[in-house]
Amino acid sequence: SYYLRAGARLDLDDLDGALADANDAARLNPGSAFAFARRSAIYTRKMLYERASADCRKALSIDPENADALSDCASAAWRLDELERVLADYDVLLKRFPDDAALIGERAELLFAMERKAEAFAEAERAVRKNPASPDALLHRGAILEQDGQIQASFNDYEKAIGLDPENGWGYEARAYWFIGEGQIAQALADCKTMAEKLPKAPASYRCLSRASWE
Repeated sequence: SYYLRAGARLDLDDLDGALADANDAARLNPGSAFAFARRSAIYTRKMLYERASADCRKALSIDPENADALSDCASAAWRLDELERVLADYDVLLKRFPDDAALIGERAELLFAMERKAEAFAEAERAVRKNPASPDALLHRGAILEQDGQIQASFNDYEKAIGLDPENGWGYEARAYWFIGEGQIAQALADCKTMAEKLPKAPASYRCLSRASWE
């Protein structure tokens, strides 16, 4: 019951209440991978990545196949700059979900960050081929292209992603930073405002607005 209520409170953005319930769930059933995975998700939302990592690793020690824990562990490890560990987590996830284009795209961005560029481009292309209608796959490929200096190609991917899912605020963020890089500040600010409308509770929305306003 505590585990379920923690999930409901997490959906309601009551992070402190969710954490209290997750603590009780883990205390009452210390052998539950689900309890630790739930608490890891809460710590991730609170941006307490070391605690999130500890809990998701605990969940995986109980249930190595727990997909939520694997995803949280990958996210936390990336924030903590533990890239080899992120790659290992993604490899396990992809064995379970081999057709997840967004996941393949995330792994491609990771490979690029690890300076394994040839593999990164191959994976990014594979993600888009796997699902050409996936905005996430396009955003990941666009990010790699932009970092590689292929400016127009990256913009094309951002445009396609937004066209496929106009409600996805992350597409506007990607295009906003592209506009900033090209000195098109009015367009960047407009995209940041749209992002904030779509994702009013995401700190990244306000970083976007602040950066565009500064420029």
